[in-house]
Amino acid sequence: MATSKSGGIVGKVKRAVSNLFSSEPEKPEKKATAAKKVPAKKAPAKKVPAKKALAKKAAGKPSTPATKSAASMDRKLIALSEPYEVRDWCKSLGCSEAELKAAVKAVGNSAAKVRAHLKR
Repeated sequence: MATSKSGGIVGKVKRAVSNLFSSEPEKPEKKATAAKKVPAKKAPAKKVPAKKALAKKAAGKPSTPATKSAASMDRKLIALSEPYEVRDWCKSLGCSEAELKAAVKAVGNSAAKVRAHLKR
């Protein structure tokens, strides 16, 4: 059975045994090195607007957190399809269910408009 000098464990054992009986020390084998990775090019950085530009944007429109906007919209509208909302709005506005439904029909489901309509 023929084996190559550098092949597998058998080749390593043969070299180790032959080194025991030789007078010259064996040079260590060079391991194959992996190809060097070239770093990928980074995308150019986005330009950050100056503080003045940010101040102009902020002055035009107030910012609201995402969680606040969904909850505040629910408080601003009256849903007649939900019995608990009808009950709660009647209690809050101090009116009957019939008065609330008439006000919503007259001015829409905006709580502010319904409140103003009922105060008249």
